[in-house]
Amino acid sequence: MSQPGNDIDPKKKGEVSVWIINLSLFALPPLIGTFLRHGRYTVRFGSATRGGLILAWLLRIAGILASRAQWAEFANQGTRVDDSASRHLEVRVELPKEFADRLFSEHRAIFEKQIYPDSRVQKERVLAVLHNMAATVTQQLLQNVEAARYWQRAHQVPSRLLVMVSPAAVLANSIEAGWAGEDIEFRCPWSWRSSLLFRFGRDIQACLQRLPRPRRKPGLMPASVAAAVTWGLNRSERVDDLFWWWDSGISPDRVILFFDRRDINDAGQIIDTANQLGIQCVALEGGAPPDTENLVWRAAPGPVLALDRFRSSLRVHAWAVPRGPVGRWAACQMLDMLRNSQHIEDFISEFNVRALFHHQDGGLDHLSIACEATGTARIGHHWSHYPWPAAYIARMHQVYFAWGSHYAGMIQAEGPCVEHLLMSGCTIQGARTGEVLPQLLELRSSLSTQGASRILTLFDTSLPAEGFYEFFLQKVIEDTRWGLLIKRKNNLPLWERRNLPELKSLYERGVATGRVHMLEGRLSPIDAAAAADFSVGVDINSAIIVAALAGHRAIHLDYVRLHASHLSDWAHLYRAGPDRIVFDDPEKLWQRLNLYFDQPGSDPDLGVHDDALLRDIDPFRDGQAGQRIGEYLWWYLEGLDNGTGRDQALKQANRLFAGKWGGGAVVRGLEEDSVPANGAESGFRQADPELARARSGQ
Repeated sequence: MSQPGNDIDPKKKGEVSVWIINLSLFALPPLIGTFLRHGRYTVRFGSATRGGLILAWLLRIAGILASRAQWAEFANQGTRVDDSASRHLEVRVELPKEFADRLFSEHRAIFEKQIYPDSRVQKERVLAVLHNMAATVTQQLLQNVEAARYWQRAHQVPSRLLVMVSPAAVLANSIEAGWAGEDIEFRCPWSWRSSLLFRFGRDIQACLQRLPRPRRKPGLMPASVAAAVTWGLNRSERVDDLFWWWDSGISPDRVILFFDRRDINDAGQIIDTANQLGIQCVALEGGAPPDTENLVWRAAPGPVLALDRFRSSLRVHAWAVPRGPVGRWAACQMLDMLRNSQHIEDFISEFNVRALFHHQDGGLDHLSIACEATGTARIGHHWSHYPWPAAYIARMHQVYFAWGSHYAGMIQAEGPCVEHLLMSGCTIQGARTGEVLPQLLELRSSLSTQGASRILTLFDTSLPAEGFYEFFLQKVIEDTRWGLLIKRKNNLPLWERRNLPELKSLYERGVATGRVHMLEGRLSPIDAAAAADFSVGVDINSAIIVAALAGHRAIHLDYVRLHASHLSDWAHLYRAGPDRIVFDDPEKLWQRLNLYFDQPGSDPDLGVHDDALLRDIDPFRDGQAGQRIGEYLWWYLEGLDNGTGRDQALKQANRLFAGKWGGGAVVRGLEEDSVPANGAESGFRQADPELARARSGQ
């Protein structure tokens, strides 16, 4: 198959520009190959090892490089959300899905004959994970391509060919050339991410480590619910890891908190709180953060099972060898699935886990695979708004709770893997009308003393959005009637995260007026919105959604114009009409905001989400999403206690959920004519209200 870039017009002016994510000695083969094909070229890199820098120096001395290798920042600038020319939607949504679909179509024989060696796992679920990973690696690659293009435009460096050298390019040449553009060529250096040899050595090591460990028999524990530690246990925060448990009535001895990531800074405090609640904590081997050394759990499947698993991995290796790059890539993903899921399987089996919560939503979903293999239900929910379905975050949970019908429709569009799909309402704490915090009333008063009679709260995003900040900071500095509150998403503001001295200087000028204030990072979006007359968020923004659910005037600034893209079917917020709750022009938005105040009563619907839109987002709007999910788990555990299997217990829980909250609250998994007429069915009970009140401290 020809490489992308073969058909480049030789008369086209500009350099051959090679971009390398990580410059190391492993980049030598693709760099030599590029020289033999295209002659001299320039090199830019995001990071480099010492060996990589020496390699670049030698290539420059040999005359292969046209100039010294140059560092350049890979900062997602090409997919920024405050630029109408950004390819944000194409790169993050459209092209990854198109690529994954074409890959599976053109290599159908390989994927249909894949041999995942665990018969307990459905073939369709394995294929769905592989499709996810193909979309994931493509999205990562395209973000790097757009970052390179953005840099070259910003620095006015024309090129006739852009060569991207990245481990993410492992699949890029597996479909017809030119899919990403006629001026793009992809080359893949050696990487452990796509190495069967690396995985063979890793599988041998894992087998040898586990062989001496005698098999531990599972204890006589009741069916339990395990939740991964992510946000902590502070009920006053907008999310916490036990939001579903507090009012559920489920006994604490049936709940397990487990640590599987090292970046949990307050692990000791979380453990102390859990102990006070009577909840057991476990730290999984390989993911234990500080302060959890005495809680580390190590898998002990026993020598027989360890050898059997090694034989299973050998089957995958043998299958992959004759099947080319695509087959070897698929085998690497399946081997990673096996390794990661088996570790979770052992944990599930030893602690009799029958329901599992985990923050992971996309990528290599070994958790759902492990739950499928052990007859456990992985319970999912989303903790933020997402504006469109994306192939690289397709959900594969056994049970998933969507906020409302808008999100349920997206999950259905992602595929059939979620067998039980329900609606819980918004899971964000406080996403309903409430009072303004006293300290924010004081802040608003202080802005008023500086002459501000119109208050705006800004919500940013983790993606680059300098233009968004520049526009509103400049406007507020110039117009003394306005005060500005900034609610950042990250711990550090954008100008410090990305070292933007000009933007920092503009912000400091705003602060000097006394009318610009940075809000505390831990403050909830609902409280931040309550302190202002209007809130504005860049892109279709989660913070703006929850502010609207709480009854505040909230506006999305959609520079990339979702409604005018191939994803327009998901632009449901535009149903309210143009320039009401979604704008795509900041200047027009600023004019409308001022008109609202200059002519009182002339624009009463500005920033107001109507009832129909809010129903699509959250049909309940009562702040009881955690209670609904916990109640569902209560019914599920009751079914297991009564001797039914997982699937039947979930169907019974679906039926009871529909009986209490209406048949429309169960989108998928409800059998026909199965909704009871009067709530709970004989043999089951709803959550004990007295115990629930005790749990909540009422």
